Amino acid sequence: MSPSESELRASLRAGEGERLDTDEVLARVRTARRDRRRNVTAIGGAVVAVLAVGGVITGIQLGRDDHTTAGGPSPTPQVVASCPASAPVVPKPPAPASGPLFPDGVTSIKVCVYDVERLSTSKDIDGPAARSYAQRFNDLPANSGAQICPQFLTQITIALLPVTANGVAPTVVGRVGGCGTTSNNTASRQAGQLLGELQVGTSQTPPPIVPSHSVSHGPGPS
Repeated sequence: MSPSESELRASLRAGEGERLDTDEVLARVRTARRDRRRNVTAIGGAVVAVLAVGGVITGIQLGRDDHTTAGGPSPTPQVVASCPASAPVVPKPPAPASGPLFPDGVTSIKVCVYDVERLSTSKDIDGPAARSYAQRFNDLPANSGAQICPQFLTQITIALLPVTANGVAPTVVGRVGGCGTTSNNTASRQAGQLLGELQVGTSQTPPPIVPSHSVSHGPGPS
């Protein structure tokens, strides 16, 4: 423990040691005390600053850990396809129209069935079933225009809205009846059988068939 100023003065007056300059000794003692206090203060401030920074970093890390643990990774927003309000027209792509009707990576297909122009029913096909239908449509031969189609018409239109991880792909539209011309505006297929399957599977009723050559003869036998 350092002697106080009064003790130093008393010792000097008592003749201990050589005669010294009292003022000079006291000035040195004061300087040493100031330096010691300044060093202690500087060290304490540095420790506080380090603890404060460490607390902020720990708080941020804990906040991130809590967010990750509690909420987990942000869920991928689910893409929802909606049927058009009225029956879309079957596109007429320029020739050649041999590209695929459905893109790769189809995760679901929204099937929209229209009777005349009105939406009558709809159904979602997901997972393997959606991929199977997309592949079956794409595997059909491209529409060459040389195929002879049955001469009957229906008023049933089917719009197929494929969904991928990137969103909703271009709509595929076909008419039930005849060859079932189906297009997405860049490709075309004669998909009468597949359209009939989808129409029956969606509405559970067979497609109404109206022969193109039928003529009403009125009541009684024709």
